[in-house]
Amino acid sequence: MKMAKFIDEKKPHKSQAAQSGVWVVSDGNPMESIYDYSDTVATRLVTEYVCKLLNKPMPNYRIRYAADSLSAFSNQPTHIEGKLTYYVPNTSVVTIAIYDKNGKVVKWFMKEQPVNPGEYNLGYEFNVSTLPHGKYYLRVRVDGALKKEVELQF
Repeated sequence: MKMAKFIDEKKPHKSQAAQSGVWVVSDGNPMESIYDYSDTVATRLVTEYVCKLLNKPMPNYRIRYAADSLSAFSNQPTHIEGKLTYYVPNTSVVTIAIYDKNGKVVKWFMKEQPVNPGEYNLGYEFNVSTLPHGKYYLRVRVDGALKKEVELQF
């Protein structure tokens, strides 16, 4: 009921994000599934509301799903996308990759690249349509040491 009132008051009802938000609340779909590629303002508004309603943190990545003519939600992830911010204190060698639950690399973003000190933002998009559902890990290694890890589940 709260979700319906929110949609009525804030008017994101023309956005796919509103429907995705309803499915997160009613069907338990992943928070990362709230997205409308043509309306990022509505996406943020709906995501913030649903996170507050369910007392969950804001997602740090999004999941895009395949279209399905037979159902409203396919549950077949095709892509993940997000932005990763990391800091390198000294000139270092950086590796960024996505790993499966067994530690095998499924996608390299940077492999042992020398970088200067500073804060970096990596926007990423990754096709996951051929990977089995499950947990994966986006890891940043600086001079071989794990500095940041983001759990991805799709």
